[in-house]
Amino acid sequence: VSLPSHLRYLRTDDANEQLSMPSRAPMPRTDSGTCLTYIHQHTRSMTFTKTEIERELNSTSPTIIWKLISTADGMARWLADSITQDGDKLTFMWGNPWDHNEKRVAKFTMKKKNEAVRFEWDDPDTEGTYVEIRMERSSITDDFILSVTDFATEEDTEWLRSIWDHNFQRLRQSSGI
Repeated sequence: VSLPSHLRYLRTDDANEQLSMPSRAPMPRTDSGTCLTYIHQHTRSMTFTKTEIERELNSTSPTIIWKLISTADGMARWLADSITQDGDKLTFMWGNPWDHNEKRVAKFTMKKKNEAVRFEWDDPDTEGTYVEIRMERSSITDDFILSVTDFATEEDTEWLRSIWDHNFQRLRQSSGI
Protein backbone atom coordinates (compact mmCIF):
# COMPACT_ATOMS: atom_id res chain seq x y z
CA VAL A 1 0.00 0.00 0.00
CA SER A 2 1.55 3.30 -1.04
CA LEU A 3 0.42 6.28 0.98
CA PRO A 4 0.01 9.85 -0.28
CA SER A 5 2.99 12.19 -0.20
CA HIS A 6 1.45 14.28 2.58
CA LEU A 7 2.25 11.48 5.04
CA ARG A 8 5.82 11.23 6.33
CA TYR A 9 7.32 8.50 8.44
CA LEU A 10 10.01 8.13 11.05
CA ARG A 11 11.52 4.65 11.17
CA THR A 12 12.35 3.23 14.57
CA ASP A 13 13.42 -0.32 15.33
CA ASP A 14 12.35 -0.04 18.97
CA ALA A 15 8.61 -0.41 19.52
CA ASN A 16 9.00 1.08 23.00
CA GLU A 17 10.91 4.17 21.86
CA GLN A 18 9.09 7.29 22.97
CA LEU A 19 9.29 10.24 20.62
CA SER A 20 8.53 13.70 21.91
CA MET A 21 6.47 14.78 18.95
CA PRO A 22 3.08 16.27 19.83
CA SER A 23 0.02 14.96 18.03
CA ARG A 24 1.86 12.14 16.29
CA ALA A 25 0.58 8.61 16.69
CA PRO A 26 2.62 5.44 16.23
CA MET A 27 1.69 3.16 13.39
CA PRO A 28 1.39 -0.57 14.06
CA ARG A 29 4.51 -2.71 13.91
CA THR A 30 5.49 -4.14 10.57
CA ASP A 31 6.31 -7.83 10.16
CA SER A 32 10.02 -7.01 10.50
CA GLY A 33 9.44 -5.33 13.87
CA THR A 34 9.90 -1.83 12.50
CA CYS A 35 7.58 0.81 13.88
CA LEU A 36 6.58 3.81 11.86
CA THR A 37 5.48 7.11 13.31
CA TYR A 38 3.65 9.38 10.97
CA ILE A 39 2.64 12.98 10.60
CA HIS A 40 -0.03 14.32 8.34
CA GLN A 41 1.28 17.37 6.56
CA HIS A 42 -1.06 20.20 5.71
CA THR A 43 -0.79 20.55 1.96
CA ARG A 44 -2.57 23.84 1.29
CA SER A 45 -0.95 27.27 1.66
CA MET A 46 2.04 26.06 3.67
CA THR A 47 4.77 28.42 4.75
CA PHE A 48 8.08 26.68 5.37
CA THR A 49 10.75 27.60 7.89
CA LYS A 50 14.39 26.87 7.12
CA THR A 51 15.96 24.64 9.78
CA GLU A 52 19.69 24.08 10.15
CA ILE A 53 21.22 21.27 12.21
CA GLU A 54 24.90 20.50 12.79
CA ARG A 55 26.51 17.38 14.24
CA GLU A 56 30.18 16.60 14.68
CA LEU A 57 31.18 13.16 13.45
CA ASN A 58 33.89 10.85 14.78
CA SER A 59 35.69 10.70 11.46
CA THR A 60 38.52 12.47 9.71
CA SER A 61 37.97 10.62 6.41
CA PRO A 62 36.35 12.75 3.70
CA THR A 63 35.97 9.67 1.47
CA ILE A 64 33.82 7.79 4.00
CA ILE A 65 31.61 10.78 4.76
CA TRP A 66 31.22 11.69 1.09
CA LYS A 67 29.94 8.18 0.33
CA LEU A 68 27.46 8.42 3.22
CA ILE A 69 25.94 11.67 1.95
CA SER A 70 26.21 11.33 -1.83
CA THR A 71 25.40 7.71 -2.73
CA ALA A 72 22.17 5.77 -2.47
CA ASP A 73 23.85 2.97 -0.49
CA GLY A 74 25.44 5.45 1.91
CA MET A 75 22.26 7.46 2.48
CA ALA A 76 20.21 4.27 2.98
CA ARG A 77 22.36 3.51 6.04
CA TRP A 78 20.87 6.48 7.87
CA LEU A 79 18.11 8.30 5.96
CA ALA A 80 15.65 5.61 4.85
CA ASP A 81 15.05 1.87 4.80
CA SER A 82 16.15 1.78 1.17
CA ILE A 83 17.19 4.27 -1.48
CA THR A 84 17.66 3.63 -5.16
CA GLN A 85 19.29 5.98 -7.62
CA ASP A 86 18.75 6.41 -11.35
CA GLY A 87 20.93 9.26 -12.57
CA ASP A 88 20.02 12.30 -10.44
CA LYS A 89 16.72 10.72 -9.35
CA LEU A 90 16.55 9.21 -5.84
CA THR A 91 13.72 6.99 -4.62
CA PHE A 92 13.43 6.80 -0.82
CA MET A 93 11.43 4.00 0.80
CA TRP A 94 10.41 3.71 4.44
CA GLY A 95 8.64 0.64 5.80
CA ASN A 96 7.86 -2.59 3.99
CA PRO A 97 6.36 -2.63 0.48
CA TRP A 98 3.69 -5.13 1.60
CA ASP A 99 2.74 -3.16 4.75
CA HIS A 100 2.67 0.44 5.95
CA ASN A 101 5.17 2.35 3.86
CA GLU A 102 6.04 5.57 2.17
CA LYS A 103 7.86 6.14 -1.09
CA ARG A 104 9.17 9.58 -2.02
CA VAL A 105 11.15 10.71 -5.01
CA ALA A 106 13.78 13.44 -5.01
CA LYS A 107 16.29 14.81 -7.47
CA PHE A 108 19.87 15.86 -6.83
CA THR A 109 20.11 19.55 -7.69
CA MET A 110 23.68 20.00 -6.47
CA LYS A 111 26.63 17.73 -5.85
CA LYS A 112 30.01 19.28 -4.98
CA LYS A 113 32.49 16.47 -4.34
CA ASN A 114 33.67 16.26 -0.71
CA GLU A 115 31.64 19.37 0.11
CA ALA A 116 27.84 19.18 -0.19
CA VAL A 117 24.76 17.62 -1.78
CA ARG A 118 21.32 19.09 -2.24
CA PHE A 119 18.14 17.38 -3.32
CA GLU A 120 14.55 18.49 -3.79
CA TRP A 121 11.46 16.37 -3.27
CA ASP A 122 9.32 15.71 -6.33
CA ASP A 123 6.27 17.18 -4.64
CA PRO A 124 4.50 20.38 -5.76
CA ASP A 125 3.45 21.04 -2.14
CA THR A 126 7.09 21.50 -1.09
CA GLU A 127 8.16 23.69 -4.00
CA GLY A 128 11.06 25.98 -3.15
CA THR A 129 12.36 23.73 -0.37
CA TYR A 130 15.32 21.38 -0.38
CA VAL A 131 17.51 19.19 1.79
CA GLU A 132 21.19 20.10 1.82
CA ILE A 133 23.87 18.09 3.59
CA ARG A 134 27.23 19.84 3.87
CA MET A 135 30.47 18.38 5.23
CA GLU A 136 33.04 20.67 6.83
CA ARG A 137 36.23 19.93 8.76
CA SER A 138 36.42 21.21 12.33
CA SER A 139 39.46 23.41 12.87
CA ILE A 140 39.56 22.34 16.53
CA THR A 141 39.19 18.53 16.40
CA ASP A 142 40.01 17.85 12.72
CA ASP A 143 36.83 15.69 12.62
CA PHE A 144 34.07 16.46 10.15
CA ILE A 145 30.84 18.29 10.90
CA LEU A 146 27.67 17.55 8.95
CA SER A 147 25.40 20.54 8.49
CA VAL A 148 21.86 19.79 7.35
CA THR A 149 19.45 22.37 5.95
CA ASP A 150 15.82 21.26 5.69
CA PHE A 151 12.41 22.92 5.73
CA ALA A 152 9.21 22.40 7.74
CA THR A 153 6.10 24.32 8.65
CA GLU A 154 6.52 26.34 11.82
CA GLU A 155 4.48 23.90 13.90
CA ASP A 156 6.57 20.96 12.62
CA THR A 157 10.05 22.42 13.20
CA GLU A 158 10.62 20.48 16.43
CA TRP A 159 9.33 17.32 14.79
CA LEU A 160 11.82 17.85 11.93
CA ARG A 161 14.65 18.27 14.45
CA SER A 162 13.58 14.97 16.08
CA ILE A 163 13.68 13.25 12.69
CA TRP A 164 17.22 14.49 12.07
CA ASP A 165 18.31 13.53 15.60
CA HIS A 166 17.04 10.04 14.86
CA ASN A 167 18.82 10.00 11.48
CA PHE A 168 22.11 10.98 13.13
CA GLN A 169 21.62 8.21 15.73
CA ARG A 170 21.16 5.71 12.88
CA LEU A 171 24.31 7.09 11.21
CA ARG A 172 26.35 6.54 14.38
CA GLN A 173 24.90 3.05 14.90
CA SER A 174 25.39 1.90 11.32
CA SER A 175 28.74 3.53 10.62
CA GLY A 176 30.37 4.17 13.98
CA ILE A 177 30.94 7.78 13.16
